[in-house]
Parts: sequence; C-alpha cells; structure tokens
Amino acid sequence: MDVAIHDGEDVFAKPKDKWTADGLEVTSFVFENAQETEDLNIFSPEMVYQQFGETESIFGYDNLSVRLHFSDVSLRFWPNIEYKQKFKSQDNEQGADDIIAFLCDKLPPDQKDTMILNRAKVAKKQEQFKPFGDMIRKLAVGNKEFEIYFVNKNSRTPESDRFVERIQHLGLFYIEGLQYTDEEDEMWINYFMYEVRKSHHGDGKTHYAIAGFISVYQFFNYPESRRARISQVLLIPTYRNLGLGPHLLQSVYRDLWSNPSIFDISVEDPSDNFHFLRDYLDCSNCMKLEEFSPTYLKKGFSDSLYQAALKNFKISKMQCRRVYEILRLKCTNEKNEVEMKSYRLDVKKRLEIPMRQKEKTWKKMKKTLSEDEYRQMIATQTSKEQKLDQLKQLYEQTVEPYYKTIKRLESYPLVMDEFSFPFEPYDIQLNLMRKIRECIEAGEIGIFESPTGTGKSLSVLCSTMTWLEEHERRKIEELEQRLASARTQSLQQEDRDDWIEAHRQKTKAQEEENEAMSEMERISRVTERLKMAKEGLVMENRKRKFVEDDDETVAPLQEQDECAPNDGYNSDEGSSTKIDEDVEEPLETVKIYYASRTHSQLEQLVEELKKTRFRPRIVTCSSRGTLCTNENVRKLKLNHLINEKCMELRRNKPSGEKKAKNNEKETKRKCASGKSCDFYNATQIEEVVNGILSCSTTATPQVLTKGKSVGGCPYYASRRAIPLCQMVLLPYQVLLHGPTRDAWGIKLKGNVVVLDEAHNVLNTIGALYSAEVGSKSLTIALKLIREYIDTYKLRLKAKNLLYMRHLQLVASSLLQYLTNSKSKEDEVMTIQSFVIKLNILEVNLFKLAAYIENVDLCKKFHGFYLRSQRNALNVKKENEKPKLSGIAKLMQKKEEKPTEREAEEPGLIPQALPSPLYSLKSFIDAMTNKCEDGRVLIERTAVNGPKARYILMNPADRLSEVVDGARSTVLVGGTMEPAELLIETLSRGSQKSGVKRFSCNHVIDDNQLLTLAIDKTVDGKIFQLNYQTRNDKQVLKSLSLTLNALLPQLPNGVVVFFPSYDFLFMFQKELENFGILNKMKEKKAVFVESRLPTSDVWEQFVRTAKTPKGAVLFAVVGGKLSEGINFSDELGRAVIMIGLPYPNRASVELREKMKFLDSKVAGGGAMLYESLCMHGVNQAIGRAIRHRRDYAAIFLLDERYAKDSVRSKLSSWISGRLRVANGFGDVIRSTKTFFSTK
Repeated sequence: MDVAIHDGEDVFAKPKDKWTADGLEVTSFVFENAQETEDLNIFSPEMVYQQFGETESIFGYDNLSVRLHFSDVSLRFWPNIEYKQKFKSQDNEQGADDIIAFLCDKLPPDQKDTMILNRAKVAKKQEQFKPFGDMIRKLAVGNKEFEIYFVNKNSRTPESDRFVERIQHLGLFYIEGLQYTDEEDEMWINYFMYEVRKSHHGDGKTHYAIAGFISVYQFFNYPESRRARISQVLLIPTYRNLGLGPHLLQSVYRDLWSNPSIFDISVEDPSDNFHFLRDYLDCSNCMKLEEFSPTYLKKGFSDSLYQAALKNFKISKMQCRRVYEILRLKCTNEKNEVEMKSYRLDVKKRLEIPMRQKEKTWKKMKKTLSEDEYRQMIATQTSKEQKLDQLKQLYEQTVEPYYKTIKRLESYPLVMDEFSFPFEPYDIQLNLMRKIRECIEAGEIGIFESPTGTGKSLSVLCSTMTWLEEHERRKIEELEQRLASARTQSLQQEDRDDWIEAHRQKTKAQEEENEAMSEMERISRVTERLKMAKEGLVMENRKRKFVEDDDETVAPLQEQDECAPNDGYNSDEGSSTKIDEDVEEPLETVKIYYASRTHSQLEQLVEELKKTRFRPRIVTCSSRGTLCTNENVRKLKLNHLINEKCMELRRNKPSGEKKAKNNEKETKRKCASGKSCDFYNATQIEEVVNGILSCSTTATPQVLTKGKSVGGCPYYASRRAIPLCQMVLLPYQVLLHGPTRDAWGIKLKGNVVVLDEAHNVLNTIGALYSAEVGSKSLTIALKLIREYIDTYKLRLKAKNLLYMRHLQLVASSLLQYLTNSKSKEDEVMTIQSFVIKLNILEVNLFKLAAYIENVDLCKKFHGFYLRSQRNALNVKKENEKPKLSGIAKLMQKKEEKPTEREAEEPGLIPQALPSPLYSLKSFIDAMTNKCEDGRVLIERTAVNGPKARYILMNPADRLSEVVDGARSTVLVGGTMEPAELLIETLSRGSQKSGVKRFSCNHVIDDNQLLTLAIDKTVDGKIFQLNYQTRNDKQVLKSLSLTLNALLPQLPNGVVVFFPSYDFLFMFQKELENFGILNKMKEKKAVFVESRLPTSDVWEQFVRTAKTPKGAVLFAVVGGKLSEGINFSDELGRAVIMIGLPYPNRASVELREKMKFLDSKVAGGGAMLYESLCMHGVNQAIGRAIRHRRDYAAIFLLDERYAKDSVRSKLSSWISGRLRVANGFGDVIRSTKTFFSTK
C-alpha cells in the first residue's frame, strides 16, 4: 500500500466539514497490466455505500484520494491512499476512518490476499494466470481479440471460485445490492470474457485480461428441465463503450441454447441498461424467425409466436411479449392511424390487465363489506377518466424505451449474428458467408475455397440457411404486395373514361391477382401439410402425378414366371405407363441440395447443423442397402440385388383395402414366405415421412429407427419427403448422375446446389459415366442371351425379339473383337470407329438401351441366371445318385421330399451373384453418349483378361445439366486450387456467364505455420525428384540423409508424403541398404502406409505420435491417408512433401484426356496434368492445420517449389507464407526457432 502523509499545522481546531470527503468523488480505479503501467485511464465507481456506509462518506482526511490499482488479469488490487492531513482527536475517542479496514471488511474471509501491498507480486501473478474453464467463443472486435470461457460444476476449481469472488468484489462498486454467491452450489454457471494479448517481447507468449463476467443460476423446472436466470453482469470499465456487451450476452445465450436441459432464460432484477441490451439482442434474434415477420406480427400476439421464440431462443413468455411489441411497433406505419390505433389498443389491453384484476378484487370485497364501508373504499379509488389518463401515461412510458431499441436495431444491426453462426465468426468466415449469400441471390456459379479447420461446413450451412429463410420471408411479402397492387389497380379502372383500356387493364390485374392467390394457396397447402406432420396425422387416398420408378405398378397376385419377357413394350410409343391428368401436382418448396462424396461426410454435416439454431426439414438420400429394414433383403449384400429384390417384393404387395381383405390369407402366406414386404405400407411410410417433415428425425440412423418402430420403409419415406424438405443431403452419384437423379425425383429448377469437396467433381462425373466390360462376363452373358431367346422366343413380339437379337449381336461382336484379334496391343478409338469395327451399324444403341431399361431385362436375366444355376445343380445331384429299383426309388423320394423343398428355397442357391448383363448394359448406356465426348479403350493385357472400357473425355455437358438446372451452384472445398480446369469446364458447358471465385485465408496467425521450400539436400545438392532421378542411388541417399537430419528437430508426429507406392517401397528398401532406417528408428518410430485396406498402421501411428519420442509416417499422395484423415495437433506437427506427384504420362487414359482438352482449349492438356499433381499436393499438406490453435511446419522438398509457376498453384494460405530456405542450415535454424516458442 502506498500512503502519502503531509505533516503541517495544528489541526485540532479545524471545522469538521473539512475532514469529511465524498467517497464517490475521492475513489478511483486504475487497471494495470504487466506490459503497460503508464498513461492508464482512470475510472470512477458508481457506488461505494457497501464500503463506506449509507452516506458514502469518509471522515478524517484533508484533500483525500483513494486510488485502487487492479490487476486487469487476476483483479487482485493494492490501494494507493494520499491526503494532505489526517484528523487527530485530543481524547482519542474520534479518529479518522480506517480506509484499509473498510476495504478489507467487504472481502470474503479467504480473500484477504486479494489486496496486495506489493506491485511486484501482482505482476508475477499476471504472468502465471491462465483462463479458467472451457473456451466456447472467440471473436475480434476492432483490433482486439477476445475469448469467452465458462465454468460449471464439472470444471470449477478452488482457484476459479476465488476468481469469481474477486470479480464480485469489483462488482460491489457497480451493481446495486450485489452479494457474493455460494460457489459450492452446483447450479451456478459462470462466464468470463478475456482479451487475448500477444507479448510485446516477441516471445510468442499470450497474456489475458478479464473484460467481462456473467453468472447464471439454474432453477429446477418441473418435471426434468431447468430455468436459467442471469444473475450478475459486469463489464470491466476498461472495456465499456466498445460494443462488447452484445457479444458477451449473445455468447451466453448460445451456450444456453445448446443445453437441452434449459427450458428458458430469465433475468434477475434487470437494470434499465440491461433491459435495453436484452431487448436489442432478443429482437435481433427473433427478427430472423418467420413467425416474427410483419405479416404475422400484425395479426397480434399468439402462442405460435411464443413457442417459436421458446424453441429457437428459449425466451420466456413475458420477454417474448415485450419483443413482440417492439417488433410490431417497428413494422407499424406511424402515419397510418388505423395501424397505430390497432397497436395502441393491443399494448393498452395488456397494460390494463392489472387494473381489471383490481376491479375483480373490489367486486369480491363488496360481498364482504357493508354498504357504507364499500362507499368509503370506493371514494379513495380513481375514476374512469383518471384510469384512462393513467393508462395513457403508462403506455407512453412503456413504448419510450421501445423506440430506443428500434433506433439501435436500425442503426446497428447485429453483425455478429448476421448468419446465426453458432460461434463468434472470424472475419474470413463472415466474408465467406456473405459471398455465398450474394452468389445465391444473384443466381450465379461460385467457386469458394475455405481451408480445412476454418469452419467451412458451418459457414456454408449458416449462409445457405440464412438465404433460404430470407427468401421464404420475402416470397410471402412479395405475394402480399402483388395481391394488394393487383386489387388496387383493378379498383382504379372503375372510373376510367376509356372503358376498353380499363377492361384490358382490369383483366390483366385480375390475372395477376389470380396468380398471386394461386401461389399463396399453394403455400397454405404446404403449411397445412407440415402442420399435419407435426400432429402425426397421416394423409390417405392421395393421388400422385408421377410414378416413383418403373416398378411401381402392382402385379397380379397369382404366380407367374418372373423371368418371362414383358411383351407390352413398344419402342415407338415409349412407356405404357398412363398419367392421370386429374392428379394433383405434388407440393414443392425451395430447397438446398447439399452433395458430398460419402455418406459419412453427410452424417457429419447433420451433426454440424445441430450446433446452429437452424432446424430445417432435412432428409438424406441413402441407398436401399443403407435404409432397408427388411433383413431378408439386406442379407443379399450387393446393391443391385437388393434393388431387384425390393422391386420384386413390392410388386407382390396387394394394393387397396378391398384387395387386402379378400386376399388376407394370400398376403400372409406371401409375407411368411418372403414374397412381399411388410414395410412397404402406405400408412406406415407416411408416419416415417411425418417424422422427417416435423424435424423429429433428421439423421439416417433416426429414420431407420423410426421405420423399424412403426413398420414403414425408410427408403421410400425419404424419397417421398424430398419435395417438402428444405435441405436434401445426397452423395455425388445421386446428384451428378442423370438417371439416378431422375429416379430419386430430384428437381433442380429454382433450387440451390452445393457441391462440397468440389475438387473431386470432374473426376466423379468421369467415373459415373464411364463403364467397362470384360471377356469373362461377356462369355456368360452371351450364353444366357442365347438360352433366354431359345426359351422365350415364342412369347416375344417380332420387334422385341429383334432387340434381343441385337443384344446378342452386340455381345458376340464385342467378345469376338476382344478375344480373336491378332493384335496384343491396347487400342483407343471413338465410339463411331468402335461401332464400325464391331460391325453393328444396324443396331440402334439408343433404342436397345431403352428396351433393356424399360422391360427390366437385367432383373429378368438375373432370375434366369439363378434358375440356370439351380438347374445345373439339380442335374449334377441327379447324376450323382445311385441306380435304384422302383420300390427303393419311391422310399427314397419320400425321405427326400423335405430336402427337395428346401432346395427350392432361394437361400440354398447363392443369391449374391452379380448378373453378367449388368456390365454389358452399363457399357451400352455409355455408348449412347456423344461420339466426341468419350473414347473406347481396349485393354488386351489386363490381368483378368481382355476388356473394353468407355472413358468420358468431356464432363462439361454432364456438369452443365446440374449447373444450368439449378438457381445457383456453390462449389466449395478446402483445396480448390488450382481451379483453372474447373472454371474452363464450367465455362465450356454451362449457359450461365461468369464464375465467381473467392478464396479464404486461414484463421491461424503467421507464427503458427512454418512453410519452407527446400531446394537443396543436407549435403548441398540441388534436389529434384522426377522420372529420370527417382532411381538414382545418390539422389535417394541425399534424400535419406536429409530426412534423417530433419526428423530430430520435429516434435511428436511427422508425416512424409511420397509421389507413389512404388517409389515409397523402393525408398524404404534403400533406407535399409544405406543403414539409415535404423538410425531413424532411434529418433522416431517409423510407420509405412500399406496398400492393404485392413492395415492398422494408422492406429499404431496415432498412439506413438503422442509420446515424447514421437513417430514418422511414410504415406502416399492420393492414398488412403492423404485425404480425409485428421493430422491435428501432435499427429502432424510437420508435413514433408517429397517431390511433385505428377501422374504417369504413359497412361493411355491420361494421354487421351490431355489430347481431347488440347483440342478444346489451348494448353488444356497441360492444365489437366498440372491440376492432377497440385490437387494432390494441396490435399496432402492441407491436413496439417485443423483448428485455430493448431500449429505445424510444412516442408516442400524439391527445387521446383521455389518457382512461381508451381507456387501460384498452392493454396493461397500456404503460398502466402511460403519461403525458400537459404541452404539446409537455414532449415534447421528456422525449425528450431519455430518449435522453441510453442
């Protein structure tokens, strides 16, 4: 404690007033930190009565100054008391107030050390301070960074309890009636906001300063939930007027929203300032809800408003009413007296409720009081006119703060909650979300790169869902405006002199009105259907305009030959399926189609969506193999067999109530024998659909569980829910493959398409539209086709028999060309050339493909194939039986009857055998593409025998089907660079002009990533790994020595990426020959990626990398570990890229693709070649940084990485930090320096 005493004249005779100081005037605060101790701002308390008594006065000092120096980290403090003179009493009965005692008196018993008499001790405590609890938010305001932590019963410690008490001690000077809380009560949750500061000494250390505090108490709410009550809120004076209040409170809100046990949020005795802050936030949040749009607000307060606010933001009913009144006033036109009168009456009606309750009380008292007593009581009450005046004054007092809130809402929109991001968004996330929303609104194509670890998925979800909410709200407002405008225009024509023009304009207005009314009625039907889903009501006798697929027609119940041809098909007339013209058009809503590579990524997306406030109607398009609940079908394993079995069982399902009653026994028999599916039931399927549309089942496992519990098919429920869902998650093959897209009923028009991991799009399209057929499958297929024709030729019409002959011709010509050619070299040719060489010019491949598809020929052939296998088995058994006499044969037949019946069961014949016709059909379908878009590759030296492959050269047209069909297409990924090939493909195929591009930086700081291009090895030799040098022993030895010298400088896990498996295995062998491998193992455990899918190398590496010794993993670019694996924290403190992984130029497929691109655009082949290489590099090294606090080193080992041509194709967040090392000594020094500060 610093005390300055100035001795002077005799003070015994001085008047008393001189010795009495106003505590508020003489007390001040300074908040100090270890780095800045001068030119600090001085702050004044708002109250000191808890320290110095009710009068807030201090006696006994002349010219007194009490300055409390607080540590802005720990809030420990020391007092600095200065005065000119101190009062001394002659009788020693009355002396000066003991200021130190007053201050200590308000400290908790165990917190006396909060007041420290030595500044050096405070500075030492500051350096040792670490935030308490778990971080839930990180944000930047201006040029300052902040982090928010929370402490609950699971994370509280004795020191955190003491820290809360020190904050509350400061709060005594600012919060009326504040009391210390009982931190041992497990119902308390405390939130702390800290400023994060970097050390001025450049040592990379981080310092924290407390900026704000909120305490929340959880009250029990019957039967199993809790009510959260905000009890104490304090912003440290240093951080006031910076706009931090909304950020801190909104962060607390979001944490409480995510807690399912919290029912609602209330506030204990809020001040006017907190009322203002709370109203601002609650209104900002509710403005995003459809229920709080002007259309609904003007209808008055309703339970639906309250339920929406409670469900989304856990707002209590009283506060919800307040929010409603503010927002309704905001959207009310004050110049329109009718609207304002309606608003005033609505508010006054609420304000009048207490007055009416008093009147009810007087009426009750009238029954108990005498007439005179009642008159005397009435005389003391206000008159009706006085009540009206009081009500008017009360109304004005009520709406006065409303206007203040509205002004702030209009002047300062809640930027941090612009997209309802679940965390405080970084600037790059905010920019990304804004660019995506702009792209969708403008109906454009956009390519967006957001590095892994920057919250890409959440950013895309929040931006697209925010746009969808705004679009739906604007749609309703626009329809209402169109309707009002049309009606006004129609009325204006009544008084026109030119009655012909008036009639024309009135007719036009009537058409506009009818269109608007029709659209509004459609929206009303959608709303009604969703309401039924929430109430669990099942729609019956619904008519559908479309047939879900060709297998929807219910077949007769009598037994029939399932392999027999369907001779009702006529290629000239097309499909014979009839559409009922009176059937109602299915309801549709605008939606987001979100596509990714795998189902696991889609499931992760559902989990990410749960972190947000958005609760859209969401469905995932999974295959029958994933969604089927019929165990008899699931056991078939192969997808095409599951599909066929599903169709077969559904055909055997009786339709209609009457048919079900008449054939109840037959139905039970079929179900028992596995010939129909109980899960394909319209009523039960609708129950599953209701679960999806009511948002109670969002993920695939939930839909499966729902389907099993109610007995409805999850697969068909998912398909039927698509039209009314707001977000549809689907794998690439469903969205990018036209026939599959049509089968699912995916309609792109007017909807938004998001392609995640979009650097894979072109390769995926190429794979989906490519096909191959081998000589072995062709041999079996040809045999089956001949046997099938021989069996059923009398049941086929002449034209359909011709198709079967054409199919036989194609199969036989193709087989002959593959097997009988004298040439042993591979061939590449166009479709036109291939057809000529096969001599099948008379075959119309388009009609043949349509015939195979429309008559389910693959399914029939599969059944025919199984039957032939069964017959062959029976013949074999018959031939193996011994010759018996007549009596013996009869006895044996009786004994074998059960066995024979069992043999007839499908289970005894292998079901999971692929039909040989599938590969032939796929190949014929591929041959129907444009001649110039593909090439046929004949591989006669293939391992499993000669085969023909169709390779799609031009994915542009297929991609344009998606891009041109959608309102907007968003292509997003962590590593989109280089994107030139994708842009060129989009420009060449799409009718839309221009492609928007946006690339994010990373959320990490520059000191969290070391990126070095190494052009020389440890022995000073220039290093370039290419086809000519990859087998050079000296190059391999230099590389080995370089890695051996670098590994000891790298902590924990290190990943080294090689261009190919062949080079990796060769390098591993040379390491052993050089004797360097054992030296490496002394420094780090060494693991090598295997080609085998069952390898446990990854699990072993994860365990070892976290040890002090660490581990190194040798992996391959494009292998299993280069994509999708998380090398976060200790698993990937360094990533080393060996060479540039260019693909093999000798590949026939690559050569043809490059030649094709060269014919389309100058340098197109080189563009593809560079793209394949650099995508692999970016994907591999992008694994290193996975979150905001991660750090890693990236080493690019090849002299070519120093060239601008290569550097420009790296991801921007890496290329911007890339530095070329000045010799290997520089590499070692830089690496040591980088990791020494971590």
